[in-house]
Amino acid sequence: MIPGSKTRFFTVPPRIHQVTSKGRVEVKKGSTVRLECKASGNPVPKVTWSRKNNLLPGGEQTMTTPVLTLDKVDRHQAGIYECVATNGVGNDVKDQILLHVL
Repeated sequence: MIPGSKTRFFTVPPRIHQVTSKGRVEVKKGSTVRLECKASGNPVPKVTWSRKNNLLPGGEQTMTTPVLTLDKVDRHQAGIYECVATNGVGNDVKDQILLHVL
């Protein structure tokens, strides 16, 4: 750092810049699925997953992770999964992934 200079920190609202398969995933029963929700911002956003009108497969209401892994999926796990990115700057942002189990 140069003497007399100041460090500036810029805050940037969260932005989701990538979700798995552009929001639609089809898998065979018994497969493992990785649902990804990549977000950016400053401070680094926290990504939280939920399942529309239902609990997540492990019984949780929400899970905080950029990658949600579902093992040995069955038709009961099909539905709309939602990721929300938040960092306390501006508005939270969200995106959805529709999971079809064949």
